Amino acid sequence: MTAAPTRAVRRPSLGWLLGAAAALAMLWISWSHVRRGIWVDLDVYRAGGAAVRSGESLYDVRIKDLPFTYPPFAALLFVPAAVVSEHVARWGMTIVTMSAMVAVLEVVRRRLGLSRLDAVPLALAAFALEPVYRTLLLGQVNALLLLLVVLDCLVVPRRYRGLLIGIAIGIKLTPAVFVLWLLLRRDWGSAVRAVLAFLGTAGLAFVLVPSASAFFWSGGFADLGRFGSAAVLGVDNQSLSAAISRLVGLGAPSTAVVLAAGLGSVAAGTWVAHRRLLAGDEVGSLLAVAVGGLLASPISWSHHWIWVVVGLMWLASVGRTVALAVMATFFWLAPFWLFHRFPATDAPYGLPARVLATAYVANGVVLLQLLARPRTPTGPEGRAPASSDG
Repeated sequence: MTAAPTRAVRRPSLGWLLGAAAALAMLWISWSHVRRGIWVDLDVYRAGGAAVRSGESLYDVRIKDLPFTYPPFAALLFVPAAVVSEHVARWGMTIVTMSAMVAVLEVVRRRLGLSRLDAVPLALAAFALEPVYRTLLLGQVNALLLLLVVLDCLVVPRRYRGLLIGIAIGIKLTPAVFVLWLLLRRDWGSAVRAVLAFLGTAGLAFVLVPSASAFFWSGGFADLGRFGSAAVLGVDNQSLSAAISRLVGLGAPSTAVVLAAGLGSVAAGTWVAHRRLLAGDEVGSLLAVAVGGLLASPISWSHHWIWVVVGLMWLASVGRTVALAVMATFFWLAPFWLFHRFPATDAPYGLPARVLATAYVANGVVLLQLLARPRTPTGPEGRAPASSDG
């Protein structure tokens, strides 16, 4: 009788041990000084939910001078958070965010063919990165939106794809950029489903909160996002148009700058995404669309760059270790916060510091360049471009 072969147990390499140690150090340094959350964004969401319950004007809500700027459908989703206590809402949002991040990490790991062992340092580092821990501290919805898009594009069978993207657009308009990804794949049915799902969220809100919906969709949304030049030029706005304006000292970006930066970024992201799709790399193509959208948006707060987690995993899958380490360092240190106390146009620092203050924008541009190179991931993505079609 022949004994069954035993599976060799893979032992961590020196590189893995160093990576895990670095990730643990990053985690400790990032979180050791945190005593409590900021929670202002969650407070705004809860105030929006409370306004829906009480019937008061949703878009007159202010928390520390911050308005509710999301579509009315988002306020409906936050009614439960307004019903429970502040303490329960905060814990609930923390659990939702952390669970969403773990789910994203697992989905992307599988699609890129990374082993669980290889993914451990990346997962540890993810929670040390400024976009992720700031999302947690603010009580932001970024991780939930990321999960909806990743699930829809990489997990949901093709015949149902588009529904989660549509819901994400109903919560916040910016995920609309991912309809481009569906169009690039010539997945016309999914693009239609995304639009219909979004219209469904808007229709539901019109039924339940008609006055807020009428205000928002009749053009009110165009004013709600205007935070003033000081905020737009703040170093935590890591959009391309804001970065250009800070670098040259122009003041608030003009419409021409915003349009040029926006159209150029979307075009670049779309072109790179098309190249990655031709190489059978769905994760890389989705990432390219996300980065293009982040660069293009007039407002891309630092915590919006939560897609960096997917970027680091993609870099790991194609063996770009140096780029991974450098990018992780920038998104961990978030060096632009060194200058947040100074007005962008009159800050007592020179051009090198202003360049450093564009850290996420610069890394986004570099990531697009790396994605554009015809190098296919080492996992199953390169062999099965349509594996998520179901």
